[in-house]
Amino acid sequence: MFCSKCGSKIPDGAKFCANCGQATQQAAGAASGPSGSMQGAGGADGVVAGGSTEKRGLGKGRLRKGFAVLAAAVAVILFAGFFIKANAWRLMSAKSYYGYLESRSGQISLNKLYRDSMKAAEVKPFSKDIVFTIDSIGTDAGIRGRLLEEFSLNLKIDRDKNKTAGYVSVEFMDNELVDALFYRDRKTVGFGIPLLYDDYFRCDIDKLFTTISKLTGNDMPEITVADKSPEQYRKEMDKDTRLLDERLAKYLKTLMNSIPGSNFSKKSEDDVTIYTWAGGRRKKAAEFKNCRTVRFTVAEKDLYVAFDRVLSDLEKDDEFIGLLAKYYDAGQLLSIGRYRNYYGYESSLFGNDENDPESVIKNWITETRENLGDIFDPEDDYPLMEVKVIADSKDNIIFRQIITDYSFVSLATYSNPEGFRITELNAAGDEYDEERTAIYLYSGRKGKGAMWHTDFGTGEISFMSSGEGKSDIGMEYGMYKLKMSQMFSSYELDITAEKDQNEKNTDLLRLRLYVDNERIGSVKAVVRDLKDKSKLTFNKNKAKDISELDQYDLMDIGESIMENFEAGVAGRMGSFLGW
Repeated sequence: MFCSKCGSKIPDGAKFCANCGQATQQAAGAASGPSGSMQGAGGADGVVAGGSTEKRGLGKGRLRKGFAVLAAAVAVILFAGFFIKANAWRLMSAKSYYGYLESRSGQISLNKLYRDSMKAAEVKPFSKDIVFTIDSIGTDAGIRGRLLEEFSLNLKIDRDKNKTAGYVSVEFMDNELVDALFYRDRKTVGFGIPLLYDDYFRCDIDKLFTTISKLTGNDMPEITVADKSPEQYRKEMDKDTRLLDERLAKYLKTLMNSIPGSNFSKKSEDDVTIYTWAGGRRKKAAEFKNCRTVRFTVAEKDLYVAFDRVLSDLEKDDEFIGLLAKYYDAGQLLSIGRYRNYYGYESSLFGNDENDPESVIKNWITETRENLGDIFDPEDDYPLMEVKVIADSKDNIIFRQIITDYSFVSLATYSNPEGFRITELNAAGDEYDEERTAIYLYSGRKGKGAMWHTDFGTGEISFMSSGEGKSDIGMEYGMYKLKMSQMFSSYELDITAEKDQNEKNTDLLRLRLYVDNERIGSVKAVVRDLKDKSKLTFNKNKAKDISELDQYDLMDIGESIMENFEAGVAGRMGSFLGW
């Protein structure tokens, strides 16, 4: 036979052409046997490729379908999340929603107030020489005004972590008239009047109050100053204020949990307008859309249950009672004393002074709980007050109010168009009363302040920053203002603090006083680094201990000082003026 490709002669039975390698018909026939059917199903050629392509196409379709299902699920979850977030308040009970709103709002923290006050009062060690001079007097002051312009007050202060020393002198025409030296360290206070008396005086801090009582003949509270560093006192106050925050939150929660859920209701408010009384009259301050309102009432029987639970917990709260006892002598419980006295029954708070403070407080709690029915009627369901809370569309509380039969109190919190955060407290006889007592607080990047309006007058204290930071004495550069109006008169004090552009490490302070919008005078102060500290020297070992003096010694010292004043200061003034 011959090759079908090249035509060469091939022996019978050969499977391949010896010349070109082409398969013969015998080889093709062998391939079509049983193994050939397997080739068609899963071999390397032809049909196998077609079968794999079909399966891969099916896999890609399923993958695309899976992605589509996943995308749809994510879209549904996101939509549901947005829907639930926007309508969660509808799904919650009115009482639960109120609790949610309060949990989001910034609660008043005594610990934060303490820390902020410590931070604001924090001043680095400094040594400064400050000279005050009268810059100008009103046009009607005459010759007396011109004489006042010849006075100056010089203040030298040296302050570090362990002690503070200060020297102040009054000068007239560059001559010292009177002066005084003050000194304080951790254990001692001291003072002197060098121009009027030769000796200096000192007293241990823990003996100061008893010494004042002895010398003046007036009773002073006995306060023992423990041997603690300022840092120890700060840590102790930080711990105490944190405990107060925890307990106040705990007992407030107990009070709220005692009010039945049926007392609460909620609804949506499309448009809400917040008004301000900062200027003495109602004025539109801010508007909000899509708000929610929660209302609840509190009856006498609710207060009975609430206070009974709180007092029950207080009786077992030894840690908190210990904290109250710690500050008992400082008068923290005077309000409790007045409260119980108002209802006319005896209290161990007044009658058992020999008991330790913890026993007194525990007795008061026990007696108050036993007599709670005399204060609140446990059967009376008449609402004593109605509370209303308004939240914006983001569940931020913007308005609170409490209404009773005889009073109305509201608290608004919002931001005004100028970018200031506003907190305004109003009080009146009822919610329709246009004459209100208002306290208006504002703060922002440019400054902060407070305004108030009462039956006795109006006022404002404010600070606007210049953006230059703080001076070495801890005073921020900018403008400070105090305004007060009463009846037909108005008063204003302006203080500016700025850097002296012409002298390095020097600050300038200016005080201006206005009465009925007319400036009546101004004072200028120049603050420089203190270079001469010789007048701040105080020798504790040579100073007299005033705790060892008596009233007769004090009278002799006073007479000597007055004699020196008349002979020295009055005499020098007379010579300066040609008397």
